[in-house]
Amino acid sequence: MRVVPETAFDDGEPAVGTYRGRLGDTSLQLAERNVPWLRQALSEKRWQWFSAFGEECAVGGALVDGGFFATGFVWVFDRQRGELIVDEDVVIPSPCLHVSSYPTVGVIATLSVPGYHLQVERERETLVVSGEFWGTSISLAFEPTDSTAVTAICPVSEREGGINITQKEPAVPVRGTVTTKSDNRQFTIGGTGFLDYSHGLLGRETRWDWAFLSGETATGKSVACNLVARFNDGIENVIWEAREPRAVGTAEIIEPDTPGGDWQISTACGTVDVRLAPEGARSQDVNIGLVRSRYHQPLGTWEGTIAGHECSGVGVTETHLTRW
Repeated sequence: MRVVPETAFDDGEPAVGTYRGRLGDTSLQLAERNVPWLRQALSEKRWQWFSAFGEECAVGGALVDGGFFATGFVWVFDRQRGELIVDEDVVIPSPCLHVSSYPTVGVIATLSVPGYHLQVERERETLVVSGEFWGTSISLAFEPTDSTAVTAICPVSEREGGINITQKEPAVPVRGTVTTKSDNRQFTIGGTGFLDYSHGLLGRETRWDWAFLSGETATGKSVACNLVARFNDGIENVIWEAREPRAVGTAEIIEPDTPGGDWQISTACGTVDVRLAPEGARSQDVNIGLVRSRYHQPLGTWEGTIAGHECSGVGVTETHLTRW
């Protein structure tokens, strides 16, 4: 896999491909490429998503700048009780939330309105997620490794000048605490984290099926995968074996026929063939006129084969459809 370039463009054209490492500057060069201002305002999107799995609980959330609107959400899942105990979201005007085009330094994303304060910031080699989201206090420290990060630069055929840059980091060591407002419980997390930063000029309708998994083989070797279908031309499809990333081909992510059933996740090349058994799920429907979004994200445990190894672990799957 090639090392990530300094910018997402080569002689003014998107440097489409799958790269090892983080892209420090995800600027889309919209003015230089003569993308009209109104198209920029309507179609440029940025988000920082995170999740962390501990023995007692899992926590996740995202800050999303959708152009003329923004949204943030946080969820907490009690893995011992099998219960989603926090599920909060807010839809706000874009100026109230900011996601940077520079995801490797300083404040990457921040939201601050009454009752909702959340920040994602890189402090040296640590990515810190902190704040209070409608009474739920979060303090998480992710310790990502440069060598395992993967950046995909992808075309967006539905939009003139379209491009999407996504950066995925699985199996990130994470530690911290989460305190819930409803019953004043504090969870200590020491476990596996997942990070997803994306920045793109996207189509009017954006749809994907996604799986983001981390685990181990029976002999203790680290394995992970990030697979997507119906989005980004599969360019972001990657497996990690002993923390070494490798691109793979077309993925199929099949939602179960019955609620709560296992998700089937595989690649056409046979490198991945696993099933995720949901422990729970977070769903959200947004309808604010011109913008509509439907989102369903189960989380749980999985088992199967990756790169010929029998393995198991934790992770999420997702179906997502947005018109924006």
